[in-house]
Amino acid sequence: MTTSGPALSDQQSLHRNDPRGLTHALAASLKSEIAAGRLSTGDRLPSESELCRSFDVSRTVVREAISQLRAEGLIETFHGKGSFIALPQAPTEHASSQSVVDLSLSQSPRDVMELRMAVETEAAALAAVRHTDQDIRSMDAALSDLRHATEVGGSIIGPDWAVHMAVATASANPLLIATMRAMGPSAVLRHRASLDDDVDVLDPEHSALILHEHHVIRDAVARGDAEAARAAIRVHLSRSMAALRR
Repeated sequence: MTTSGPALSDQQSLHRNDPRGLTHALAASLKSEIAAGRLSTGDRLPSESELCRSFDVSRTVVREAISQLRAEGLIETFHGKGSFIALPQAPTEHASSQSVVDLSLSQSPRDVMELRMAVETEAAALAAVRHTDQDIRSMDAALSDLRHATEVGGSIIGPDWAVHMAVATASANPLLIATMRAMGPSAVLRHRASLDDDVDVLDPEHSALILHEHHVIRDAVARGDAEAARAAIRVHLSRSMAALRR
């Protein structure tokens, strides 16, 4: 599975006459790459040297631009692994300032996993009772995307989170849904980046296990078994938490 960063537009996309300076121009260009889909949630940002070459700027400009994007919550940087796109979820009619989860309050992946355990186990149980046919179709579509990502070597972070988000949406609880949306794919990104392996590299056995666990969650919800759905989420997240102890 490839771990190199995605290709970017050439340096002509950099507005060198921007009166606010090259740092702002580079940050704006990278934001455009995100908006255009050339950089998406979970993608590794190209290295400093690659960005220097692509945009013909100094390392100082690159570092300052990355710092700006990090301050805006668009990327997260993990020591020894690089910087990754962590685009926040757009506000929804159900979200409010009281329901937003600020993951920057803690640098501990374990804190994030414990929050997910508390929220997602109950969301899954409610989803089993309240889901609609459309909810199941959404879960199936997300599972198909996750399977495709593991097969072709794409980023698993977005598709993985989409499955969990589909389950939460099926709970029909606007506060649970808003909490999950506020966490966003960054919740998966933080866990993956904390492990010893590369962020998106999964061996076939691990890929099969992840797919199986997500299918078990989906099937429990689909048959309306609240306790089984709660247990399936707990098993899945507990295994992820156990990996943090290595």
